[in-house]
Amino acid sequence: MRQLVLYSDQVIAANQQVDWYLLQLLGTITARIGYISSSSDPKRQYFTVKQQYYQQYDLELAFYVELDVANN
Repeated sequence: MRQLVLYSDQVIAANQQVDWYLLQLLGTITARIGYISSSSDPKRQYFTVKQQYYQQYDLELAFYVELDVANN
Protein backbone atom coordinates (compact mmCIF):
# COMPACT_ATOMS: atom_id res chain seq x y z
CA MET A 1 0.00 0.00 0.00
CA ARG A 2 1.30 3.45 -0.90
CA GLN A 3 1.02 6.31 1.50
CA LEU A 4 1.30 9.99 0.74
CA VAL A 5 2.00 12.75 3.23
CA LEU A 6 1.95 16.35 2.03
CA TYR A 7 2.88 19.26 4.25
CA SER A 8 5.02 22.37 4.33
CA ASP A 9 6.50 24.85 6.77
CA GLN A 10 8.42 22.23 8.70
CA VAL A 11 10.18 25.04 10.55
CA ILE A 12 7.19 25.74 12.79
CA ALA A 13 7.19 23.71 16.00
CA ALA A 14 3.64 22.42 15.51
CA ASN A 15 4.76 20.41 12.49
CA GLN A 16 7.12 18.28 14.58
CA GLN A 17 4.05 16.14 15.24
CA VAL A 18 3.69 15.65 11.48
CA ASP A 19 7.38 14.68 11.29
CA TRP A 20 6.91 11.99 13.90
CA TYR A 21 3.72 10.78 12.20
CA LEU A 22 5.63 10.55 8.92
CA LEU A 23 8.36 8.52 10.60
CA GLN A 24 5.75 6.15 12.06
CA LEU A 25 4.15 5.69 8.64
CA LEU A 26 7.51 4.92 7.06
CA GLY A 27 8.38 2.34 9.69
CA THR A 28 11.41 0.26 8.80
CA ILE A 29 10.75 -0.02 5.07
CA THR A 30 12.85 1.81 2.53
CA ALA A 31 11.07 5.05 1.80
CA ARG A 32 11.27 7.47 -1.06
CA ILE A 33 10.92 11.08 -0.01
CA GLY A 34 10.22 13.77 -2.59
CA TYR A 35 9.96 17.52 -2.77
CA ILE A 36 7.34 19.37 -4.81
CA SER A 37 8.40 22.96 -5.29
CA SER A 38 5.69 25.57 -4.78
CA SER A 39 7.55 27.94 -7.11
CA SER A 40 10.48 27.87 -9.47
CA ASP A 41 13.76 27.02 -7.72
CA PRO A 42 16.32 26.54 -10.52
CA LYS A 43 19.28 26.66 -8.10
CA ARG A 44 17.45 24.28 -5.76
CA GLN A 45 18.33 26.41 -2.76
CA TYR A 46 15.09 25.57 -0.94
CA PHE A 47 15.40 21.91 -1.90
CA THR A 48 18.89 21.81 -0.39
CA VAL A 49 17.58 23.29 2.86
CA LYS A 50 14.88 20.59 3.00
CA GLN A 51 17.44 17.86 2.26
CA GLN A 52 19.37 19.03 5.32
CA TYR A 53 16.15 19.16 7.35
CA TYR A 54 15.27 15.53 6.62
CA GLN A 55 18.82 14.35 7.30
CA GLN A 56 18.16 14.97 11.00
CA TYR A 57 15.73 12.03 10.75
CA ASP A 58 18.12 9.94 8.63
CA LEU A 59 15.80 10.34 5.65
CA GLU A 60 17.03 11.03 2.14
CA LEU A 61 15.12 13.65 0.20
CA ALA A 62 15.89 12.25 -3.23
CA PHE A 63 13.25 13.52 -5.65
CA TYR A 64 12.64 17.08 -6.82
CA VAL A 65 9.66 18.23 -8.90
CA GLU A 66 8.77 21.70 -10.15
CA LEU A 67 5.14 21.89 -11.20
CA ASP A 68 5.81 24.64 -13.74
CA VAL A 69 8.52 22.60 -15.53
CA ALA A 70 7.90 19.54 -17.72
CA ASN A 71 9.05 16.31 -16.04
CA ASN A 72 9.53 12.74 -17.14
